[in-house]
Formats: sequence, structure tokens, C-alpha cells
Amino acid sequence: MDGYKTGLVGSMILSILCLLGILIDYRGYVGFILSFVIIIPGFLGIYFTTKTTMKKYLEWTLLVVNYLFATTLSGWYFIQFILHLYK
Repeated sequence: MDGYKTGLVGSMILSILCLLGILIDYRGYVGFILSFVIIIPGFLGIYFTTKTTMKKYLEWTLLVVNYLFATTLSGWYFIQFILHLYK
């Protein structure tokens, strides 16, 4: 049980670090690479969230934040990068 929670915390920290890297360098190549790298801790976060035992509202809150917030924000920066390349 504790291994799943440790994995969840680790994936959240990696996601936050990747998101900060994207925000700092979102028009550069590092931000572009990090927009793909953030997918890995995102999927790990979803996996560890479903495997941990916690209250249902907390589990659903983590899943909604992971799906809606992180995926939408990463996708938005990816679209901005692609549009910037074709200007």
C-alpha cells in the first residue's frame, strides 16, 4: 500500500517539475520535449491513484485534476508550440 502512495507522490512531483519547465521555456525546444515527457508521470499518477486506498472523493479529485488540468494545459502548450513553428 505504501509503495503506491510513494509512487503517487513521486509522479506528482515529476509532473510539477515538468510543468514548471514547460512554463519557463514553453517556446523553446526544452519545453517541447517536456510536453511529451509529462505524459509518463501523468499516466503513472493515474495508475497509482487507482491502486491506492483512500476516500472516494479524494481519489476522484486526483483523477479529475490529472485528466482535465494537466492534460489540457500540456495540450495547450503543445498546440501553441506547433502554431509558433508555422508562423
